[in-house]
Amino acid sequence: MIQTSKTLLTGCAVQKIRDRFLKNFRKKPAESGNLSPSPRLLKLHEELWQGPPPEFARDIDIEFCLETINLEIMFQQIVPIPNSVIIKPYITASEFFYVEAPAEVRSKICSYCFPCEPRKITLSPYFFLKAVFSEAYHASPWDVLEHVLGGLHAFRALRLDLMGYFWTFCRFHITLNMFSGPMFSPLSHFWLPDYLGIIQDLTIELDFTKFGGSSSRYAENYGYDCRKIAKMLKDIIFGISKRGGDLPMARYVQLGRISNSMC
Repeated sequence: MIQTSKTLLTGCAVQKIRDRFLKNFRKKPAESGNLSPSPRLLKLHEELWQGPPPEFARDIDIEFCLETINLEIMFQQIVPIPNSVIIKPYITASEFFYVEAPAEVRSKICSYCFPCEPRKITLSPYFFLKAVFSEAYHASPWDVLEHVLGGLHAFRALRLDLMGYFWTFCRFHITLNMFSGPMFSPLSHFWLPDYLGIIQDLTIELDFTKFGGSSSRYAENYGYDCRKIAKMLKDIIFGISKRGGDLPMARYVQLGRISNSMC
């Protein structure tokens, strides 16, 4: 009996809430001489965006390139030698033959392991890129590394050579925006910094089209704070600048994704 009473009270409460909701949101008749507001409502995308997406400015991109760099020589400078503190404690009898091989031979072995991948390898998730690039424009790191998984798990010396070859001969792309960080872009946040000392070809795209820099009708309400992007870029540049003079960088490209209306 008590349970039924509670059920009835609950049902009455729900009915009262429903009636109050309908009363407050009941459509009022249009005033005489005025059109009903419904035909004048904008579509959702017209409410959120100010017309079609603007074109991106391309005259703010920069590129530094050293055409005289020989990547083979660069790779031979970073491969661990047998007596180095990096590799010597881990050498076993079964891998000694590989470590004793000349750097030229080890470079040739690595070149046979990797596939030919002409595309840049993106270290950012696709939803960072889809406003500008198609899904097939960039390659994934796994498209390349899956061909050398056996070597990566073989022994330490070969793993170091394969990763050194990967970061020396492949081209990389990252996009930095307000969503960049350990949650959405862990590869560029955790993985890339460890190899800034040997990477040879890096493209950094700075995306200023989020929040206050977007073409949204309410963009100015979001604010325009680029300090996070500036800090991430500064950390990457600092990591590259710590390279020694005997290990220069072959190519650095910096792209700015910004609309023409903001230039």
